[in-house]
Amino acid sequence: MGRAWVILVLIGSIAGCGERIDENDADQLNALLQNIAQAITTGEDVPHDTEYGLRLVRERIGESTLEKTVVPPTLERVNPSVHVDSLQVNALYKINGDLFNTKWHFERDEEGLEWTLFGPTVRDIKGSDLIYNTEDVLIAGLDYMSLEAFDALEPETGWGSSNDLLILLEEAFTAFVDENIDSLMFLTASGTLLRADEDEIDISYLISDYLPDREFDPDGTREYLEEQIKHTDYIMDYCQAEAKDVLPYVQAYTIGSMPEYCIRVDLSMTFTRLDKLRGITVGDRSMQGFTVEWSAARVNEKWFMDSLLINCLVTDMAKGLYRP
Repeated sequence: MGRAWVILVLIGSIAGCGERIDENDADQLNALLQNIAQAITTGEDVPHDTEYGLRLVRERIGESTLEKTVVPPTLERVNPSVHVDSLQVNALYKINGDLFNTKWHFERDEEGLEWTLFGPTVRDIKGSDLIYNTEDVLIAGLDYMSLEAFDALEPETGWGSSNDLLILLEEAFTAFVDENIDSLMFLTASGTLLRADEDEIDISYLISDYLPDREFDPDGTREYLEEQIKHTDYIMDYCQAEAKDVLPYVQAYTIGSMPEYCIRVDLSMTFTRLDKLRGITVGDRSMQGFTVEWSAARVNEKWFMDSLLINCLVTDMAKGLYRP
């Protein structure tokens, strides 16, 4: 009995050595976002590297526009059962017809307790500079429609996108796992345009009004969805996982609110082990870490998925067996 008591005391003392990591961290993250946005707007001191980069952007786009592009979305922590090691938010803003991408990058300290914010960095995007893919179709098409045109086209296409991003994440991920491209035709931005095209609804103007030299590529759009399905299938097979095993990572965070000019958000998350003795287990596979990247657009009060990718961080020994 005495020996058992000593072991319990030792276990208790080890468990109490460090501070408990707070995974309900949305307040901390949002405070960092709001503080840096306020500092930029009021002219307070910001980190030198951030100020240098913003100074160049400020000269090109002006103070008023810059202030709009650094107003961040708000984050909500949905699932605190998984440990997030790094987090990056990319937001696309449309201001007076121009596009701007803003990036905030978060990393935890060595103890995994406190978050550090790097950025924001702001990049102005010209329509002619866009690489033509499905997210450009979204940018050039759906969001550049008037509300009246959107409402008129929606019944024809049967778009089934969601007002609830959290539900949309689950439904889209399930569709990727089930290889259900028919569901993705309702849940994703590229899928809605592809479905409209297959129903012989003229959508060419959605692109030509903004990018006169571009055309909608239905074959490329379908390939874009199929490649995401293939990649999801490969990683799920590698992890020997089911959808329920991965959903806690996909739904770790959601977007609580979007600022006025923000039309799309990309979220990239890295999940790692808490210490050197324990790996992270996804499905039946133990690994160094796991990543989830998703992007979603909010168009006329509805969310559309653009992309959703999962990936593994593996040891050097396992890399010989793992080929993405």
